[in-house]
Amino acid sequence: MRFVVLNGSPKGDVSVTMQYVRFIQKKFPNHEFLIHNISQRLSKIEEDKGSFKEIIQSIERQTGFYGPFLSTISLSIPIQAFHRAPMGKGSTEVFKDKYAAAFFHLDPFFDHIAHSYVNAICDDLSMRFFGGYSADMYDLLKERERERLLAFFYGFFEATQNKIPNLEKPSASDSYPFGVCPWTSQGGFTGDRKRIVILHDIKDPQSNAAG
Repeated sequence: MRFVVLNGSPKGDVSVTMQYVRFIQKKFPNHEFLIHNISQRLSKIEEDKGSFKEIIQSIERQTGFYGPFLSTISLSIPIQAFHRAPMGKGSTEVFKDKYAAAFFHLDPFFDHIAHSYVNAICDDLSMRFFGGYSADMYDLLKERERERLLAFFYGFFEATQNKIPNLEKPSASDSYPFGVCPWTSQGGFTGDRKRIVILHDIKDPQSNAAG
């Protein structure tokens, strides 16, 4: 199968992020990977319609794609800009029903935000989001983490090849109109000779609220 890799690291091919990609390429030689360094080329992609079209056409020809991204919020801005571009340029159809996975490293503490963001983008583009993988900087040096990484991408490639259904996007919740009735105090409030009652379900007698 053929996959597109959207690299969000500003260091491009020499980044630690791409070392993980090379590792995946080595362990899965039967798959082809076309790599686009989005962060390094963002200005050109935004200004040059030909560069943007080139990437879109490559995605259209591939089975699926996954993106290795830095999870640091400031460095994820370029990849956010690229994700918004198809919606503004009428290029969303090429993404429909393609399988996608995300890879993050450097700061796993914030990865849940990045995972949710990419998942939402895939939902907006009607893609099939398999899931996201978080790795620490030196995970490639640890045998157990290498096995975990390979297991994740084995599952991703299997899901793509066998068209395994993914979790459906939840429908938007209904909205109900409501009115705001302003209240004006008549003389203010004083705590003299008044008791305030707080209702709670905290069972720990040592907690501050239970005092």
